Amino acid sequence: MSSDLDWTIVWPGAFTYENKTDQYFHGFDGADQLKALKISRADVDDFMLKQVENDAYLHQVPGLSYK
Repeated sequence: MSSDLDWTIVWPGAFTYENKTDQYFHGFDGADQLKALKISRADVDDFMLKQVENDAYLHQVPGLSYK
């Protein structure tokens, strides 16, 4: 985290094999117990690919889960 490089660490809930939904929440504290704390691998992939061209979470650790 103290690197001079650009980074984002994604903190997903438990992985599932469900299809991509685009109906996930992101940016919350990973310790937030109000979320379902599960998400499909496809939705995690979707979020991570979007971060390549988006710096909204640069140098952050956003939580990622369904509600």
